[in-house]
Amino acid sequence: MKSACLQLGLFLSLLFIAPGTWAQTRVTGRVTSGDDNKPLVGVSVSIKGTTAGTVTNSSGAFTINANPEDILVFSHSGYTPVEMPAGSAQNLDITLNPTNDKMNEVVVIGYGTQKRKEFTGAVTSVNQLATKFTPSSNVGTALQGAVPGLLVQQTTGAPGSTPYIVFRGGSDFDGSGSPLIILDGVVVPSLYGIDMNDVETIDVLKDAASTAIYGARAANGVIIVTTKKGKKGKTQVQYTIRETNNYPRKIGEDYLSAADYIRMNRLGIRARYLADSLDGNAGAVNSDKGQLNGNWGWAFGATFGNPATGLYTTQKLNNSNRQYIGAPNWFLLVDPNPFFPSMMDSILYKDLSAAAREDMIMQQSTTREHSLNFSGANDQGSFALGLSALKDNGTIIGSQLKRVSMNFNGGLNAGKSLKLALNTSAYSVNVTAPYNDPGTVGLGVSALSANTGGLLQRFVGVAPTVRYNNDTSGAMLPGPNDVTLGNPAYWSTLYVNNNNEQRFSGSLNADLTILPFLKVIGSASGF
Repeated sequence: MKSACLQLGLFLSLLFIAPGTWAQTRVTGRVTSGDDNKPLVGVSVSIKGTTAGTVTNSSGAFTINANPEDILVFSHSGYTPVEMPAGSAQNLDITLNPTNDKMNEVVVIGYGTQKRKEFTGAVTSVNQLATKFTPSSNVGTALQGAVPGLLVQQTTGAPGSTPYIVFRGGSDFDGSGSPLIILDGVVVPSLYGIDMNDVETIDVLKDAASTAIYGARAANGVIIVTTKKGKKGKTQVQYTIRETNNYPRKIGEDYLSAADYIRMNRLGIRARYLADSLDGNAGAVNSDKGQLNGNWGWAFGATFGNPATGLYTTQKLNNSNRQYIGAPNWFLLVDPNPFFPSMMDSILYKDLSAAAREDMIMQQSTTREHSLNFSGANDQGSFALGLSALKDNGTIIGSQLKRVSMNFNGGLNAGKSLKLALNTSAYSVNVTAPYNDPGTVGLGVSALSANTGGLLQRFVGVAPTVRYNNDTSGAMLPGPNDVTLGNPAYWSTLYVNNNNEQRFSGSLNADLTILPFLKVIGSASGF
């Protein structure tokens, strides 16, 4: 009796819980290609909104269980997906058509343009959204992650700087080698100064075939930038304003305070002193004892003989400096002597935290750009004019980029057989940098630049007891060593580091059709 009741309960449960199972039918079919009517292998056949699915076999056939109300989705790489209701049909014939958007895409090569399906070389076209939404004042940054095998590395935070670009390791012995840059048919030294709002397409030629067009200069690849041209229709006027804010990542809280910095270094001296004493090394023991009077941020040697202007503020408390107790930014630390722990040393010091030092050199940067574009075209010709003004306040206080640029593309149909095209671009850039980039003498860097550069190289790691102002007069001091550890307020006033650059490039092209199968093309360009 119990067994019969249990069987009846299971039957009723299946009847009410899974009614859809009984309604499913077996759907079969065949998928073929729309261009040659041949069966397609590996087509994904899935039920929309579920994980159920299958793939077609070598003859393009498939079998799947589905409800009449289900939607079947057929998808395959290189083909346009198709959705089909399962309905009551048990045998479906599905045709997938190739996706021709990419194959019909026009790419720019050295001697003109071709459809991608007709071009036999290796070329990559950068997505146009990359230049539209990249928050940068340099076109080179739009290539990051957009081209396989292309390394784009930002080596400096200077506003408007061009990143280091190398394709597939370059062709030089050290793995370097920059690609050739072509702007509207004109060879230019870099992507610097090009307005992103003027860019229409960016194509990258990546194989040896490009050397047949540009010669040995193209051994490291070619980056071809094409600016916008007028399109048929009404004349268009477009104004664009773009603003970008960059916030520096603060790491000052990861550094020791001045008290911990002094205490940790004194513990280190004591540990070394004990080890040398156990070894019986008298010379090392004497050297350890002299550490407290060394010229370091935790020792007293940096203030001896010149307590008001020494490199660091760390000093023993005595009658001559007792007046600093309780003064702003001055602190007192009582710590056991590293060599005689029963004795306590009273240490007077200033604490300039790493966070405070970051605020001396880093700021929120703002980039603001105004662009005005005019374009139009008809049967007689076309034109596109772009004007742009950009201002970028860099992350480093005192750094700045100002740029004014112009780009013009014009075309004229002088009769039925002659076409003329004029491309011109120009910009004026002013860059202010309060500090030079770090460098090494002998690698294209002068001794002056190497000695006065590299503010961020070690600045945040300077001892927090550093002295940047005279204790008595308040006069500004240079700080320890050089600009890599020194006082930024002092070093930024010593050098005028402004760079002004004006660039003009242009090309004139003539296209004469003599016969339907014979065309003469002439061009002249300058930079």
